[in-house]
Amino acid sequence: MRRWFLAAALAVAPLLLPAVSPAQAPKKGPLDRLVDKATDKDEPCKDGCSRHGTKVDFYKTPSDAADAARKGEKLVLVLHVSGHFEDPTFT
Repeated sequence: MRRWFLAAALAVAPLLLPAVSPAQAPKKGPLDRLVDKATDKDEPCKDGCSRHGTKVDFYKTPSDAADAARKGEKLVLVLHVSGHFEDPTFT
């Protein structure tokens, strides 16, 4: 009985699913537009920061980052990383 139901479902599925030709591009939703905007890395960095191939502004000191965040009314994330990076077993 289960095999018959599975066979019937597989036979009817192409009729129920909408046909999409390769020429039709799916519509972009709001999240797709955010991803496209986030991956656009052509904007130059301001205030002496560096981007390292991302959309995130990296500043040399936390006080520089705080000043830039205050101007743009943004938050600051301070990430302190320590370790001996030449020895991969140490970090």
